[in-house]
Amino acid sequence: DAVAPRLLGLALHLCREPADAEDAVQATFLTAIEKAESWDERRPLEPWLGGILTRRAQQRAASDARRPRLERMHFAEP
Repeated sequence: DAVAPRLLGLALHLCREPADAEDAVQATFLTAIEKAESWDERRPLEPWLGGILTRRAQQRAASDARRPRLERMHFAEP
């Protein structure tokens, strides 16, 4: 919880929408819980979480890029 505000700041920088940033932070914490055994306790926690968040945001951006967006579609006039 102590790093959540800083992670949200990073997420807001990486994501297009604030709601996406909040989702990315939540997903980061879920992934961290699921993969807790892969964290090396000798290293700082925040960079590890930041890496998870960055990958999450990149995956979301790639997924969004593959999804058709109405504003990018050109329709022929009837």
